[in-house]
Amino acid sequence: MASLRLNIALAEPVVLSKDQISYEIGTDWYGNYEVYITKLLDTSLTDIIISATIEDIPVLFIGAEAFKNCTNLTSVVIPDSVTSIGESAFLGCTNLTSITIPDSVTYIGACAFEKCTNLTYVDLPEVALLDAAIFYGCSSLKNIELPKLPEFTWGMTSIGTRMFSGCTSLTSVTLPEEITEIGYMAFLNCSSLTSIEIPDSVTAFGEYAFDGCKSLTSIEIPASVTRIYVNAFGGCDKLKCIVTKGSYAETRLKEGIKKKEWNVTVVTK
Repeated sequence: MASLRLNIALAEPVVLSKDQISYEIGTDWYGNYEVYITKLLDTSLTDIIISATIEDIPVLFIGAEAFKNCTNLTSVVIPDSVTSIGESAFLGCTNLTSITIPDSVTYIGACAFEKCTNLTYVDLPEVALLDAAIFYGCSSLKNIELPKLPEFTWGMTSIGTRMFSGCTSLTSVTLPEEITEIGYMAFLNCSSLTSIEIPDSVTAFGEYAFDGCKSLTSIEIPASVTRIYVNAFGGCDKLKCIVTKGSYAETRLKEGIKKKEWNVTVVTK
């Protein structure tokens, strides 16, 4: 393999396995060799350690659905060679309780940890681009601090669609200051969420953003907000919304009360 790696380009990915994990060696657009994980071969395993290198080539990617529905998996050690976690990579790993993601990771794909119902703790890297529905249905997740947005976000500055939808044990979230939008159903049915601080950078609340957050008691909506979509605060009957007098938020929230989109209390400052 060493001579193959050093002397010729790979026409097709080379498939290897180590510690019951399947890896593929391929090349990027520039001809550099790279390794990505394709799947767990023995789904009875409970604890796995991902190798940092295969044939002296760094493992950069955890591929889409690589560990999907590995229901016996309880812990994973991710090396700091990994830069990307693919779509649905750990979806349905119902016994996974915690995971530490190294700072080398700059992208986490959609639904990466969806329905990891026993996941209580996630240590996210300082800077990472997060796709939609990453923690959708993680019903045991209690609190999380979201990372700062990377410089290469190309305007993708929202809490994505269904990011925490169905996280019924979630009590607190720390949002990065650069966020401009709370996305569609971002916190739908987070029934244990009691408070959240909205950064002044936020300009919009998506449809059903906090719908069903029945324990949410107080939220301060900055004057920067210019859009609040339908049912953003539906089912938040205990919620007191603190807004700037004369702001768009004041007008829109009172309009929503009349239209019976939500039943919140509006307090001006």
